[in-house]
Amino acid sequence: MRKFSYKSADNANLRSLKEEKIKKSAWNIDRIIYYLLILFALIFLIRYVYLKLNIIKGDGLVTFDKIDVTFADDIRLMRLYVSEDDTVNVKDTLFSYTEKQFEDRSSAMFSAYKTDKTRRMAELESFQRDLDLERIKFQSLSEMVKRYQSEIERVRKLVLLDVSSREKLDQLELTLFDTKQQWEVSRSRLSFLQRNIEQTRAFLKMPIGEFANNENLGFGGDLYSRYVAPKAGVIGRIEYNPNEIVYKTNSVLTINNPDSIHIVGYFDPREIGYIGKGVRVKLIFPDNTETWGVIVKYYIATYALPEEFQKKYEPTTRSIVTIIALENNDKNMLQRFFKMTVKLEINKLFWDNGSKKDEAPAEETQSAVKEEPVYSPENPIPAQDAIVSDSVQN
Repeated sequence: MRKFSYKSADNANLRSLKEEKIKKSAWNIDRIIYYLLILFALIFLIRYVYLKLNIIKGDGLVTFDKIDVTFADDIRLMRLYVSEDDTVNVKDTLFSYTEKQFEDRSSAMFSAYKTDKTRRMAELESFQRDLDLERIKFQSLSEMVKRYQSEIERVRKLVLLDVSSREKLDQLELTLFDTKQQWEVSRSRLSFLQRNIEQTRAFLKMPIGEFANNENLGFGGDLYSRYVAPKAGVIGRIEYNPNEIVYKTNSVLTINNPDSIHIVGYFDPREIGYIGKGVRVKLIFPDNTETWGVIVKYYIATYALPEEFQKKYEPTTRSIVTIIALENNDKNMLQRFFKMTVKLEINKLFWDNGSKKDEAPAEETQSAVKEEPVYSPENPIPAQDAIVSDSVQN
């Protein structure tokens, strides 16, 4: 067998293939997407922290002052003198009504009115009958006067001819005088009866309200009370019709004051240090229109949120109530969003309580009696400087 041998290392020639190195790009699509995701996440986190820690958010409602006309007792609405959307002034009569405790008085008045009406109808029939008889009598007396006058003229001619005596002429003149006296009495009685008939007919057409005013029957004047407007404004919704019963605490109608339109804002009570009179608030309306407003009044007592802001199936949330007016005082803009919600924002970083606007020049501050304090988050508004109210009109 032939011996197998390998070449030694000295005589071996080893060869290898050198591969070219591929240059990797610094950016590729995966890396770009990765960095973009990180950037978006970082921006979102920064924005979330900024909004969470720096922006005070609240809810607002565009509304205006109004008066709900209510009564402490049940009433019956008798007559309305106004309609919806009518403009009224102070002391204008809005409606008439009667209260439940005066039902007995009303019943007595109706009974007296009915009894008196029956009596007047009987009197009217009697006056009409007497008038017809008196007209017959008056007509007869008128004919007698004419006949006596004609007879006197004839006898006077006979006396001048010495055909008749003077005594007969005197007797006829005396009879004519008596007949004329009866004729005058009959004419006066006709006028009296005619006047009574007109008055009785006018009474029968008289409403019961005028009967209560004109008749001295001890019912205390007007049968119905009248409600007058306590303020000028525009009549809103009328909830009841005449002759309907209005139960106590129910609203008969509302009187709106469109000139007092404003925004009622609700904020978290924990942010009381940043809420005060003169604080600027960013307003975001439903159409994403943005503008600035100023807190003109606030209530330190907390109130329950309205139903439109309260989350369902959660405990009732209480908030600080503020009254906000637009800086530009554009009431037409607010009227377009009446009864709509508004988003409110207060920036803590650029918090502005309006102190710079209220600063007076140096020469004017010398005459100032008392300098208004400037509130800040470090110097919160004391409770005694806040406005405390028992109720807020929504």
